[in-house]
Amino acid sequence: DEDDLHWVLGFPEPALQACDMLRHAFPSKVGGRPAWLDPLRLPSPEDLRCPTDGSTMRFLLQVYAPVEEQPEAFHRTMFVFVSGKASALHGSSASGGAARGSPGVQVYRCQLPRSNEYYVYNPLTDRERLAGPRYCGEASVADPWAVAAHEKVILQGIQATQESQTHVPLFPEYEIVIEEECEGNEARMVSTQELIQENMQKATDISKSNNYTEEELPSELIDEIEKNMPLEKRHFASFAARIAGAPSQILRYCFEDGSGPICPSPHGIPTPDQIPPCEYCGASRKFEFQILPQVLNILGVDPADDDAL
Repeated sequence: DEDDLHWVLGFPEPALQACDMLRHAFPSKVGGRPAWLDPLRLPSPEDLRCPTDGSTMRFLLQVYAPVEEQPEAFHRTMFVFVSGKASALHGSSASGGAARGSPGVQVYRCQLPRSNEYYVYNPLTDRERLAGPRYCGEASVADPWAVAAHEKVILQGIQATQESQTHVPLFPEYEIVIEEECEGNEARMVSTQELIQENMQKATDISKSNNYTEEELPSELIDEIEKNMPLEKRHFASFAARIAGAPSQILRYCFEDGSGPICPSPHGIPTPDQIPPCEYCGASRKFEFQILPQVLNILGVDPADDDAL
């Protein structure tokens, strides 16, 4: 049952300290540079090239999401990279079409056990957090974001500009603050009723003819009206109702069986057989998190650019 799932939501907030966005703090974040969990073994520049124009893909966000029951994933982060052009996001992939994934999006997972060569075993003290990550050597490949050099600048107390030391365009940087989703059945019902009444003249006519107030519309009548709504409006009503309690959320996370994305449109949603299995072990993939369209509000995207993200 969807209502039994435990969802957490992500909200963008300015970081309190620059060092909070560095890798030793294990951040979830939007924009800026990636905070590589493994600072030495990075994706190759070729892996991060946009297939449309050959440019380096832009870092969108990362999510720190350990898996407690797997010791090898005590530290675990997903990194999301995107093309800066909408045309690349909507194209077909070489592996079999848009339903199998956009060629303009790349997601990498990195994980480490609790005992590893980069981080201390126990949680950081405030002093250790301010001291920043320890230097671990040179990365295996060239880093387009020059993250190691940027770490040194931050820890020296120098005010770095967003684009210093890198030629890759950067999105504005925010910490992703995590909160549990509140039980919002009442808010969802109210939001759904409002959308139904806004889009369906029938609801207004019935309400007036039967002397119902907006709050008195019978639930069976609402169900009937919703059933007869066009599919697109019904789908959007469900999406809007679900986020109504926290409209500024940009991330939804639930790694439990039965979870899945909420979509504002019924079109372009892949069926289970269109989602490829793991290329390494052959197991079926499962849903973990969703990036919501509200993230565009904080990325500084030019609304006048038809080919912007």
